[in-house]
Amino acid sequence: MHAETVRMDSTLTRLFGWAQAAGQKAILRLFGRFGMLANERIQAEAYRWFFSQIKTLKRVTLDVDFTAITRHDDQEGATRGYNPGRRGRPSHHPLLAFVAEARMVANFWLRPGNAHTANNILQFLESTLHHLGDKVVGLLRADSGFFDEAVF
Repeated sequence: MHAETVRMDSTLTRLFGWAQAAGQKAILRLFGRFGMLANERIQAEAYRWFFSQIKTLKRVTLDVDFTAITRHDDQEGATRGYNPGRRGRPSHHPLLAFVAEARMVANFWLRPGNAHTANNILQFLESTLHHLGDKVVGLLRADSGFFDEAVF
């Protein structure tokens, strides 16, 4: 809905040299064309480009964490699961990876609220390493919820 506000901003359209700004429905139609595979490929290439621009950073500290996001409406993928703030409420349980030195997000996956903390952690780490390109992970920091023999 914020797009509708921006669409009416003549200063913004002049600043970017647009004849007019797209409305909410046009933006939804555009992003509706992308599937999960295309989204992952675009995200991976954007991350690889970004981290390739940081030439001075060769070794990184990778922090992996999760959180619970409470959902109050009927949102896709929101299920009942671990949610310490609002027990019994639908939520999402995203996985996050951060590069400590750059203070940047290296990867994120939005998962249903009933996903276990270590669920798909190996695939998540493989995806994150791909995003980092030629960077070497010198230290991986994660809490006990990610304990899995396969990770070690």
